Amino acid sequence: MKRLSLRLLCLALALLLLTPLFAACGKKGGDNENDVEEEQQEELEENQIAVTWHPGAVCSDKMLSKAGQIDDTVEGYFYSDVITVDRKGTKLTFADEGETAGANYYVLSHWRQNDAGEWVPEDPGDHYAGGTGGRTAQYVATTADGVTTYTYITERNNESVRLCYNAGQTAESGRIKHAKVYLTKTTETPTLLLQKATKYYKDLRLGQYGFTEKKYPELAGKTIYIMGDSYFNDHVYGETSPSPYNLPALIAKKYGMTLANYAKSGSSVSAYVTTNNPMCRRITQMSAGSPDIVILEGGRNDLNIDAPLGTLYTGTGSERQLSLDETTFYGAVNSCIAQLKAKYPNAMIIGMTCWKVNRHSTGGVTQEQYADAMVRACAANGVPCIDAAHFSVVRMDDADFRAAYCRDATDISHMNIDGMILTGPTFEQALGTAYRAFIADGQGG
Repeated sequence: MKRLSLRLLCLALALLLLTPLFAACGKKGGDNENDVEEEQQEELEENQIAVTWHPGAVCSDKMLSKAGQIDDTVEGYFYSDVITVDRKGTKLTFADEGETAGANYYVLSHWRQNDAGEWVPEDPGDHYAGGTGGRTAQYVATTADGVTTYTYITERNNESVRLCYNAGQTAESGRIKHAKVYLTKTTETPTLLLQKATKYYKDLRLGQYGFTEKKYPELAGKTIYIMGDSYFNDHVYGETSPSPYNLPALIAKKYGMTLANYAKSGSSVSAYVTTNNPMCRRITQMSAGSPDIVILEGGRNDLNIDAPLGTLYTGTGSERQLSLDETTFYGAVNSCIAQLKAKYPNAMIIGMTCWKVNRHSTGGVTQEQYADAMVRACAANGVPCIDAAHFSVVRMDDADFRAAYCRDATDISHMNIDGMILTGPTFEQALGTAYRAFIADGQGG
């Protein structure tokens, strides 16, 4: 009896140990096909990563009211959880074997976490829509034998993206075979860098600048109007007009400001030559509105048209008054400020100079003199001025500086993305300090 009891005990233990194995084998070869597929998907291929997919799509900027939003009602599409790619120089690939995604949806979009820890799209950010648009077709999508393969190569560490594709299937229409995603190390040129010379270029660093320390909370939510030239409306990097790539736009994104841009490339402040869209004649075209801040920027193109400086005042003694001769630089600046004050009585009007560059007009007026004249005119009119000619970080006469921070080594005016990020903190400090003083003086709100 004792020997029998011992045998029964050993048999019971053996059955207990084998039960999980039987259960696993039953799942692997069971009748439920979905269970089999789920088990197979857990066996990742080399360089494949596990991805969680959800029904729906990420809306592109073709859908203005929903741009960057997730629409979980879209049939046949699937979007991924946020995938953070740790290392720069990583190639991400996935294939769409169904119908190619349409232009209304981003097949790859960049995301970041807000202050509440929620994932939101980078803005501005590098996003790629479906369809046959230049950005997707040229940079991330290749199609062969009915399969579209999307490839993106990271430029920096810790880029966070969502993927989206058109499976052409729904939970109701049949079993879903989700796209496989692969990450591999590569020495190929990052996708963003491939775009640098094109109008489609968008750099995540601009979006990331918006999450640096907000030292001037007084700017948050304010409305800002711009009157200026190509410093504030350079079309090289923009897909729209006016360009979203300029210093005021950078600050507006950071502080959640509303921006209206009336800058025009080639515009002079003065009407010495009327074919250059003189600012003193364009203020009437600005919206009535109620901006909190209005920036008047210019001078570089007045040198180009050889506009005379003129005089700050006319008359002497009790007869002295500010010149309003719009054919001169001083008079045009005075006229612009007077018009802006009348049009926007509650706004902070602030001037901004051109950069300091060793060049002069045909009449011998240097660019620095135009900048100094802007500073003097603003002071005479009782408004602050951003003296960009003396930003210590900007060295336009240095060819190496221009090669690194301007559109090219010969450009003495237009910052590239690196230049905007370099100059952004100085511009932000100048604007924020001025507005802080403005409201401390009992003005604004």
